[in-house]
Amino acid sequence: MIGFRIMAYNPTTRRAVSGADSRVTVPLKTGEMHTVPGLGMFLTPHRQYAIDYYAGHELNALLEYEFNPDEITSGNLADAEPEVSVRSARLVSVTILDEDLEIVV
Repeated sequence: MIGFRIMAYNPTTRRAVSGADSRVTVPLKTGEMHTVPGLGMFLTPHRQYAIDYYAGHELNALLEYEFNPDEITSGNLADAEPEVSVRSARLVSVTILDEDLEIVV
């Protein structure tokens, strides 16, 4: 299954940075597995939902992940605005958006 997540983008380190805890960063190499302890990372199957609700940074990294729905630790995909968490997922693609939500090349 595919899920989306928004994180701040740091162009100096070329890493995505958690909005909740700036000590949490992830590399932006597609194909890599990302693992987050506890409940894990929060994802939504709706790309536009992720952008609308979480793209509030000067530079935003829109991360597209592939995950196993059997590994959901919280949330419900049947909700009107679904957000679920998983402990690990494979990074499929990265799109960098500016504060106006335009794609940065």
